[in-house]
Order: sequence, then structure tokens, then C-alpha cells
Amino acid sequence: MHGPRAASMLAKLGLLTAMLGIAGCAPAGLEPESASKIKTVGVISALGDLNYEEVAIMAFGNDQFQTPARVYAIDQYTDDLIAKKLAGR
Repeated sequence: MHGPRAASMLAKLGLLTAMLGIAGCAPAGLEPESASKIKTVGVISALGDLNYEEVAIMAFGNDQFQTPARVYAIDQYTDDLIAKKLAGR
């Protein structure tokens, strides 16, 4: 794969690698007394469009398409799940 699409994928891969590297620097656990002092939780979604590639047996049957992630309501699901987990705090 060449061109702008490949460059975009490489940029996203680089960003993901950096995010994982930063997350790896975080402490492994959180003491209960420290956790009880947390008042605000921020959630950042880095998911954009979902890219699909269909590979057929014959090359002329290959297909590529994109779907906006918002169609699947992933952000809303994540918000609801985190709110549910934190509801008792």
C-alpha cells in the first residue's frame, strides 16, 4: 500500500505506539485511599473511521471501504460503561 492512505495508517500506528509507551510509564496500581480522592475522570476516544478491506481470491474482487465509528455508538457505549462502573463512588 502506498500514498496518502499508507502515510495516514503509519501516522496512526505511530500515535498508538506513543500512547502505549506513555501508558506503560504509569504506576501499576492505585492505592484505595488515593482512588477515593479522585473527583473527575476524563475519557478520550481516539477512534475515527473504521477501515475495512475485503480480499477476494481474484484480485479484481478486492474492495475497500470506510465506516464512521459513530455509526456503532462506541463512544456512547464507553461513556455508559464507565459511568456504570463508577456509579457507586
